[in-house]
Amino acid sequence: MANYVLILRGIEVAMADFSDQELAESQEQYLEWMESLKGQNKLIGDTRLISQGGRVLTRTNNKLVIDGPFAETKETVGGEFMLTPADYDEAIELAKDCPLLAHGGSSEVREIDLDEPLCSAVFGVHQLVELAS
Repeated sequence: MANYVLILRGIEVAMADFSDQELAESQEQYLEWMESLKGQNKLIGDTRLISQGGRVLTRTNNKLVIDGPFAETKETVGGEFMLTPADYDEAIELAKDCPLLAHGGSSEVREIDLDEPLCSAVFGVHQLVELAS
């Protein structure tokens, strides 16, 4: 069974104009959706990204820090859910029920490898040891 991450975009924009009642209703929808995922043993965990932060960019060997992540855009990543569906098609079906979609947000489904760290996959174990020393 593969693992997937559901990346949520546009959370702050989608909920920016919510009344207190709409916010409470949205929270209830999320709780119900998450309980459904848990009940199906499909949810590994979730992470909320804090709105404060920035990006580090490299432009012709100069490192530039840009304040952000610019929560006013619909492309801002607001959080993620780690899922254990049977396959990609089931991951898509689980994502379709995410309450964010009903409020103008979007999501991205990507397969993840929890067994091999990113640096090992990119550089190989040998180079990773060299980088650490």
